[in-house]
This record gives sequence, C-alpha cells and structure tokens, in this order.
Amino acid sequence: MRLFLECATNSDCSEQEGFNFMENINKKNFLGQVSLYFSEIGLSKTFGLIFGLFLWENKNFEMKDIINEVKISKSTASVELRKLIQFGAIEKFYEIGQNAQLYRIKNNMWSEVLAQKKNEIDKLRSILNGVEKKKINKTTSLQDIQNYCDFMEEELPLLSQKYKKFIERRNKK
Repeated sequence: MRLFLECATNSDCSEQEGFNFMENINKKNFLGQVSLYFSEIGLSKTFGLIFGLFLWENKNFEMKDIINEVKISKSTASVELRKLIQFGAIEKFYEIGQNAQLYRIKNNMWSEVLAQKKNEIDKLRSILNGVEKKKINKTTSLQDIQNYCDFMEEELPLLSQKYKKFIERRNKK
C-alpha cells in the first residue's frame, strides 16, 4: 500500500516503476485512493473505504459484509453508512424473504449530489436573509457568501441540465 500511495502522489512514478498506474489499479489500491480522497476533502477515511467498496463491487451489501470487507466495527459501519445515505451515495432497502437490511449505490447519484448542493445553497441563503442588508453591505465575508449564493443559484440549474444531457448522450452510444 505504501508504494501505491507514493506512486499516486508522484506524477512520474508510473514511468519509474514501469507500469501505468491507472491500468493496473487493483481493489486494495482503489479503496486506498478513494479513502484518501475523502479524507482530503474533510470526510473520514472509513467513509471513503465503504464508498469505494460500493463503487468497485457494484453490488448490494449487508452491513456484516461491509464490516468483514473493510474490517471495521459494527458501530463505525452504522455511522458511516448513515453518512453515505445522507450524502446521497447509497440507499438502504429490504428484499422479500431476507431479514437483513441491504445497501446499494443509488442510481443517478451524481445528479442527486448536484441537487443537494442546491439545498445547501438554499439553506445558506436563508441564513443570509435573516441578516440586515446594511450589515451584509458593510461586511466583506457576508458579501462573499451572498456572491457565492448568487453565482451558485444561477449556475447550478445550468450545470444540472448539462449533466443530464451529457448522460443521455453517453447512454445513446
């Protein structure tokens, strides 16, 4: 794993080691990279490991399978699965005749991520709406938030539409 992480952060490691890093990525390396990515953006490495597992395997999991695969406690698995559900990445469901809850990656997950971003902007906007305009105009950081909200409210719907069209074109091929 150490060699993999060193190669992942060294742009010419592929040539030095004599392999193309992306063509030869295995499950362990993939999970490590996804875990590292989520750690770098402020989420837990375990969140990344579990999400990476769903991406790599593309199948339904019971919690016990996730616990065994990622080697974590039941409580940690429960917390991280809840976070993944809130994030919009996975969903919980039941199959007839099975007692255990199952988890799977959500269809159109990335479209939902864009929709969630809109909800986040709406919440931020509602906070700003409670602040007097005079205060916003006098405070650079509040103006920055207002500008960010204005920009995102204008651009997110366009980005969402473009993404949907992009996916439609890809699916036609």
